[in-house]
Amino acid sequence: MWRIHWEIVCALLDLIAANDGTTLKKEYTHLSDVYHGIGAARMGMWLGFGAGLAAAAVHAGVDGLAFLPVLEAGLVMLMLVGCMGWGFSVLRRVRRRTWVSSRSVLGRGLRLYFASHPDVLRDVTEIERNASPEEPDALTA
Repeated sequence: MWRIHWEIVCALLDLIAANDGTTLKKEYTHLSDVYHGIGAARMGMWLGFGAGLAAAAVHAGVDGLAFLPVLEAGLVMLMLVGCMGWGFSVLRRVRRRTWVSSRSVLGRGLRLYFASHPDVLRDVTEIERNASPEEPDALTA
């Protein structure tokens, strides 16, 4: 079901962009890029943490645990986990706020555009009503 909604949103943004309303599409695209960039940063944190743990395990396997006393190793791990938790909480909040912001920008932009251009939807409805059966996609013609 989400796929159908997403295709409707994309179609509306394309319709608005085709009628000289490219600002809304650009804003939504930029916020979407920020949202996905934050998600990629979270994945990078996981990969970095995993790589650090793997490197520490290899180092401990080669040199033994003599390079770091057990208490200090525990404190370092506790600090790493604490920093990872703090970083994830910050990125989660920022990503959620970006999502809320992009939804509100899109909603306000669509309402404002169609309130000031009521003829756009009427024209699309008329094109679809007048489409012949031989033309499967009258909107792209």
